[in-house]
Amino acid sequence: MPEIEEAVEGAVVQESEPVIISEQEAVAPEPTLAPERVTEMVQATNLPEISKTRLLREYADEASVTEAIQTEIAYVKELTGSGKPFAQGGSAEPAPLTEEQKTERFNKIMQEVGLKPV
Repeated sequence: MPEIEEAVEGAVVQESEPVIISEQEAVAPEPTLAPERVTEMVQATNLPEISKTRLLREYADEASVTEAIQTEIAYVKELTGSGKPFAQGGSAEPAPLTEEQKTERFNKIMQEVGLKPV
């Protein structure tokens, strides 16, 4: 470690002039929408709670909040398959029963209700 101490002792320190930023050169922070307004807009939606939580962050204006909400709605619709038909048939027809199977089922039902099978 003596090498490091020698390198530090031999280093030349240059002083720099202070940088002065005038008001014209200063970058103004972007105005943000009040968190209460963001919460109000997000809570007015019918989104699931997890989506509402994801949307609670800083936004520049109401238009950006609306855009984020629309994007989240599209995401949830795609995720859940919203708008797609379901339970509309499309399943295979059951195979028709043979006479032997029909008689067997009928006799089983007759026995269950206490009647004489055929």
